[in-house]
Amino acid sequence: MRPPASLLNWEASVSDLIQKGTPQTKYAGLNLYREDIRDKLLNYLSAHYPSLPPLLGKEVWIKEVVNPYIDEHLPKDWSIPAWAGELLSWLQRNNKAKICPLLLPLAELEKLNMECFFSPSLPIPTADKIAVERLQLQPHVRTIISTLPLLNCREKLLDGQNVSKTLPHNKNCLFLTLNEEGNVTMFEMSPDENEFFDACLGHTLNEALLNLSDKNPQLLERATPHIGQWAAGWIQNNLLAV
Repeated sequence: MRPPASLLNWEASVSDLIQKGTPQTKYAGLNLYREDIRDKLLNYLSAHYPSLPPLLGKEVWIKEVVNPYIDEHLPKDWSIPAWAGELLSWLQRNNKAKICPLLLPLAELEKLNMECFFSPSLPIPTADKIAVERLQLQPHVRTIISTLPLLNCREKLLDGQNVSKTLPHNKNCLFLTLNEEGNVTMFEMSPDENEFFDACLGHTLNEALLNLSDKNPQLLERATPHIGQWAAGWIQNNLLAV
């Protein structure tokens, strides 16, 4: 028995309802459901990318991002995290960076923040181990290299503050890690700290200091007053495995 055409076309009909609405016919009341569904999708995107609505302003966020994204890219299997996670690539394809230079970097940061970290966390190393063991990244760590102070911008936006449109450019490295409670934490390094951190990976701290004294004494001179503070931050933010 062949299914009726109404069932065969059900998915297309639902998509048309959400994206285009129903003409003024006896079924026009379905538009109430359309607005409800679109509002829920708007709320999902805003929850997954919390710094973007205050960055762009609610009106621009809805008009330039949410509405066209829903119109062009409905969820295929109603897996909302997967659907929301595809927003970044959509923003890149549609050249949405022209709206605001911070849009794509912050969208990438929020995407990483909402992704699941499947690799288990290793125990946080102690300070004495940092001195004697070879250092490596924890398996769950995710990083973003940015020329903008993303973490500071994100914190200000979520706190309701304005962010300057002209931001200083430094090659900062932003780390997303898991803390002991299983929550994602964010940790930003300055260019000097990031370069020193890279020099330490795969070595003991003493080996890194000896290497830098030969290969990059200028960095070692700049880093020396901060090494203790930096190492404490690496431990606190669970960046290292030893």
